[in-house]
Amino acid sequence: MIPVFIIGVPRSGTTLLRVILDSHSKIAAASETPWILGGYGDDSIRQLTMSLIESNHGPVNCVPGVTTQSILNAMRSFIDEVFKPYLLFKNKEQLVLKTPDDIKHIDFLLKLYPDAKYVHIVRDGRDGACSLVENACSLFGSDIEDYGKLNHLNAVRRWYEWETKIRIAFGEAGIIPINVRYEDLVRSPHVTVMEICRGIGISYEPEMLDYQKYEHELPEWEAGTYDLKVRKKDIDTKSIGRWREIFSTEEKNKVKDFYGTFLKDIGYED
Repeated sequence: MIPVFIIGVPRSGTTLLRVILDSHSKIAAASETPWILGGYGDDSIRQLTMSLIESNHGPVNCVPGVTTQSILNAMRSFIDEVFKPYLLFKNKEQLVLKTPDDIKHIDFLLKLYPDAKYVHIVRDGRDGACSLVENACSLFGSDIEDYGKLNHLNAVRRWYEWETKIRIAFGEAGIIPINVRYEDLVRSPHVTVMEICRGIGISYEPEMLDYQKYEHELPEWEAGTYDLKVRKKDIDTKSIGRWREIFSTEEKNKVKDFYGTFLKDIGYED
């Protein structure tokens, strides 16, 4: 079993996309899995894997015939076994996983699953920054890990660096992801989800867009739960371009100076 991975910077619509896919009769899209790559800084399969590969006392260095690939194969088998009961419980076939903070370790993920299909969802980083700051009281602390105080400019900076990291990692691995814009997902959900389904090799079901009527795993610690469970948020376009009203003139100018070229290159104009 090879999972499909949703890759996207926090507040880019990864949870919305997850529950839409989870509403498919054959797709089980699980809640976040920081225990695989350690996106939250906790103990993870990634850390254990690297220890087994790199430690002087580990099997790669001490057991003849055991290679780095042997360890990666074993870890994939372990993850398969963990999710078998979940797929049986859901009575579904295809596993989909997403943990935005795992972008910090995307290079390892692409080595662990070089043959997986990846859905890269991108959102205008300025709108993502608005969402992050707006929900700070209920979802986040007063800082962005490694980026300082939680504010619009630091949020955009993380968005830029993580988006750049994603694109470089895919390019170096020779992987072409299924690229999705959040704005297209909410403006033209039928067309966009149909294209995603085609990309991952599964038939499109219009009922997927009625995701609110299905049961999904929405743990309180997962940030997207706030929108989908607390706010009961439906698909809408209200958040598109909100940065124009919320950003100060100084913030707009700084973002344009530092990230304007990148924004334009990926399709986001002023």
